Amino acid sequence: MTHHFGWWDWCAANPGWAVIESTSSSWRDKYARNAGGGLAGELYAYSEVIADNPEAPNCWSGYLYNFSTGTWDLKLRSCGTTKTGWGLNGWTMWESYGLTTQGICPNFPRIRTTSIQVFTLAGWKFLSPALSSPLDVTDGCFDTGDYTFHTHVANWEWEAHTP
Repeated sequence: MTHHFGWWDWCAANPGWAVIESTSSSWRDKYARNAGGGLAGELYAYSEVIADNPEAPNCWSGYLYNFSTGTWDLKLRSCGTTKTGWGLNGWTMWESYGLTTQGICPNFPRIRTTSIQVFTLAGWKFLSPALSSPLDVTDGCFDTGDYTFHTHVANWEWEAHTP
């Protein structure tokens, strides 16, 4: 079993994974760090998805923070009309993609997202009920109860656990 970090392109003619990178040790050296405090031992990474022109949002750029260079690496730039059906809304997500489509719920390390922010014309804002909607868990392994999903702080932090 391997672990990957990916970028989904909703603006492509046929939406799908545009970038998938193995989270090998060289990838982790650049893009992940060990958390401290109560999260000691967990890896974390920072990502951004930015509308290149918020007034006429037809291009989006996805960046991953490179700790080695202290810069944001462009991973995906996509232009066009989103095929999400959600308008200009974005999301934060994790998928146990692949095996779960075959009815297998493998054991993965837990994953957490925290300090979720959105960039508005007024600058970066932490999510609030006005800037987000309830989280939705739509994966067969969550539906069967094999995986669990916890919202620790609404609009701020969520966590997924596997067996």
